[in-house]
Amino acid sequence: MAIVEVLAGGALTLLGVYFTNKHSRDMADEAQQELLRGFLKGLYCELDTIYEIHRGEVGPMIDALKSGEPLLLFYPIGQNYFTVFDGNSELLGRVPGHDMRTAAIRAYMFSKSFVDTIHKNNELYDDFTKAILNNRQSPSEANTLTARDAYDDLCTYGEQLKKSQKRAYAAVDHFIGLAKARGFQPAKG
Repeated sequence: MAIVEVLAGGALTLLGVYFTNKHSRDMADEAQQELLRGFLKGLYCELDTIYEIHRGEVGPMIDALKSGEPLLLFYPIGQNYFTVFDGNSELLGRVPGHDMRTAAIRAYMFSKSFVDTIHKNNELYDDFTKAILNNRQSPSEANTLTARDAYDDLCTYGEQLKKSQKRAYAAVDHFIGLAKARGFQPAKG
């Protein structure tokens, strides 16, 4: 009889440990899923906000550039616009679905490339304005040629700027579409 009681007690203890461990694993899985949902909603908000502002300001100017036309504008843009992505990139590998992970990575890769393209255009614009100023202060054939070359560089780069924006828009729109379809669009309010 004592053996039966010991075996029953042991079995009940094992059963209790099993259910306690299962509950702990379920809670950990649920916490992980909530973390990923928050991360994806954050990515959605970050990209949606940045591109909403850009599309309302400089985006249409870049879209309107004709072939060989420069963007004669210094566009003040920092490098740290992607704080959600940069601060949580280790979560990307845990995002469910290869297509969702790929869409998020592509959106950021092309967005960061676009920011770099804007920075390069800013450098070219700065070179152009300095060359113009230099030519006004010290007119010469060499300074005129330098200013013309700087302008030509800007004209050539306008097409690259337009292509980079188009790629970024497409990648961000794809990510936003997937996020909406999978319920990662944050609630408004």
